[in-house]
Amino acid sequence: MMNHIKIYGFFLLGLSLLACNSAKKQAKAITIEFNKKPTIIYKAKPEYANKVPVSLSADKQQIVAYPAPKDLYTKGVLALPVALEKGYYLDKRGVNNNTAFLNISYEEYAKLEKAPSMEALKSMIIETSSIEECFDCGNITTIEKLNILIKGKALTKCKKIER
Repeated sequence: MMNHIKIYGFFLLGLSLLACNSAKKQAKAITIEFNKKPTIIYKAKPEYANKVPVSLSADKQQIVAYPAPKDLYTKGVLALPVALEKGYYLDKRGVNNNTAFLNISYEEYAKLEKAPSMEALKSMIIETSSIEECFDCGNITTIEKLNILIKGKALTKCKKIER
C-alpha cells in the first residue's frame, strides 16, 4: 500500500512539473509585435477591478484625463477589465502607471448624467499609486496567450511601462 502512495505522489509531482514546463515552452513560442495597438496588462488590487480609472499627472497631483459616464461602454457593454492569471488585468480603458481608481464602480458612474466636478473626482481617488506593474504586450489580444505569458513567467517579452 505504501508503494502505491509513493508512486502516486511521484506521478503527481511529475505532472505538476510537466505542466509548469509546458507553460514556459508555450510562453517562449509566443512572438510579440509592438507596431500595432498596444495590449496593456496591469496588476492592481482586486478590489479595484470594478472601479473607474482616471489618469494622473506624472507627479500624481492632478487628474489629467477622466471618462464621461457614457465612455465606460464599448459596443453597449461596460468596458470592465478582464481578470487574468496571478492578479493581472487586461485593460480596456487606458490604464497606465499614472492611473488611480475612484471609489465608484463602473455601474454607478455610468448612471450619472455627467462627470463629477474636478474637486469631486479628486476626493473620490482611493489612492494615487494604484498600479503595481504595467506591461505593453503589443499585438497579443487573446486572454489565453496573455495567461500563458503570465504563467510561463515570460512577461519580459512584453515592454514594462516604467513609472
